[in-house]
Amino acid sequence: PFAPTNIIELKNNIITQKQIDPKKIGIKNNNPKNLQGKDANFNANKIIDIFNGEDSEFSDAVCLNSAAGLIISGEYDNFEKAYKLSKHFISTAKAIDHLKQMQTS
Repeated sequence: PFAPTNIIELKNNIITQKQIDPKKIGIKNNNPKNLQGKDANFNANKIIDIFNGEDSEFSDAVCLNSAAGLIISGEYDNFEKAYKLSKHFISTAKAIDHLKQMQTS
């Protein structure tokens, strides 16, 4: 989530090259040291923080991956919109509610 990333897309038998620039899609967190995991307990707590709506390098990375999934699924064709949707959903903390529901089911 810190540097532009080149991607190649194959869609409808057409290959296109694109670049995703984190700064252009609104990513402001930019400290690579803040994206370093540690032990299992630390990492599990980071997941809970993300699901609680924390804005961090971790949540940016999760939302970038979520956006890629939305593009691949065909739900979205604009990476920036897919990222912003993911970021919005994470910021609402609804993910933690869903996790709690899964734990009690």
